[in-house]
Amino acid sequence: SSSLGAIALGLTMLQSGQADLVIAGGYDAISEYVWAGFHALRLVAPSQVRPFAANREGMMPSEGYAVVTLERLVDVQARGATALVHIEGWGESADAHHLTQPDPTGSGAAKAMRDALSRARLQPTDISMITAHATATTNNDASEYAGFHAVFGESLAHTPVVGFKSYLGHTLGASGAVELILSACALRASWVPPCATSHPLDVEFTGLTIAPPGGLDKPIVRTLN
Repeated sequence: SSSLGAIALGLTMLQSGQADLVIAGGYDAISEYVWAGFHALRLVAPSQVRPFAANREGMMPSEGYAVVTLERLVDVQARGATALVHIEGWGESADAHHLTQPDPTGSGAAKAMRDALSRARLQPTDISMITAHATATTNNDASEYAGFHAVFGESLAHTPVVGFKSYLGHTLGASGAVELILSACALRASWVPPCATSHPLDVEFTGLTIAPPGGLDKPIVRTLN
């Protein structure tokens, strides 16, 4: 979440007038130390990363970076440019639950999502696609689903969920910004990508929908990361 946190901080700086242009993002370099840490926690998958699947076995650390430029919309329009995507709201929270385990109730994730929707003056039904953290670890996916269900309720079944880590692995500090950019690409293409390794029939959780193989052609107005 750190690169999304950097983007949220950049947006705050724009709104407060501290800056007119912000370059924000994140990166992480893979190393034996990082790999060993996740392996010691028994979180590294022995084969495929399968988000939300009943037989998921874990995550795969990877390496990457992503950077975005942020401006106020009025400034973009004033110089005759076109914004690629508009960020309407954001929210942050902390579970304060455990050093490595997520709160099984998903309360921290739910609070962040509710704060983002409130700041954007949106309802859960306004969201066309959810880009999930979706590490494919047993506890994280279950906790994240609990948070989704708490916020979206019955509308979750009609809001497709994407797990980009099934393609990229977990780029750690870069993942929030990486997946925000991929969400923007999906929005502009009006196409919900499938999980690379999970089939809709594999999903463990009631009411959680992922796109079928080949993806889903669907008008996307807003995404939630």
